[in-house]
Amino acid sequence: MIVDVSDQFTGAFLKARFANKFFSEDKKLYPLGNILAFKAGVSFVIDQTQFVSEDAINFCIELPGRDRFTTAAIHKIFNAGIGSILGSKYLNAPVEIDANKILVNKEFQSSGVTLNQGKVSFSASSLVNGAGLCYTGINIKAGKSAPAIAYSSNLTDAQCQAFMGDCINMFYGTMNELFLESVK
Repeated sequence: MIVDVSDQFTGAFLKARFANKFFSEDKKLYPLGNILAFKAGVSFVIDQTQFVSEDAINFCIELPGRDRFTTAAIHKIFNAGIGSILGSKYLNAPVEIDANKILVNKEFQSSGVTLNQGKVSFSASSLVNGAGLCYTGINIKAGKSAPAIAYSSNLTDAQCQAFMGDCINMFYGTMNELFLESVK
C-alpha cells in the first residue's frame, strides 16, 4: 500500500507493529506479511548507524510470526528484487547487492569527486512483539548530510509512484511463491 507521509521519517516503523493500523480497514491484512511504501525525507539513528536522506522512497514490511533468521532472509530477497527493478527499469545501470546494500555501478559526482559506484539504499530490521519489521530506503536525493558514497536516483514523482507499485507487487508475489513452495 502506498501511503502519504508528510513528515520526515524517523524510524518509527521499526519500533512498533503497524500493519493493523494501515490494513485492517481495507480488509487486506495478509498473514504472510504486509508492506507500506511512501516518499519522505529520512533522519534517524539505529544501533549507532545514521540513516539520512533529503528525499527517499521508504519501504516498511511487517512479517508476523517470524524469527530473526527468516526476517533477515526475506529482507535480503526483497532488497535483491528492489535492486533488480531499480537498475533494469529505472536507472538503466548495473546494480549489485552487498549484504542489504544496493550499490549502483554508474559514475557520479559527490563532493567534487568522481565515483564509479554509489550506495542508493539503506536498510534495517528488528523483531517487535512476535513480528519481523524490515525497512529499506532508496535515495531520491541523498542531500548534503548524506555520506559521500550515497547515490541519488533522481527519480521523478511519476517514476517514484511506479517504482513503489512495482516493488509492492514484487513483495506480495515473492511471499506467495515462498508460501506455495513451503506447502508442496
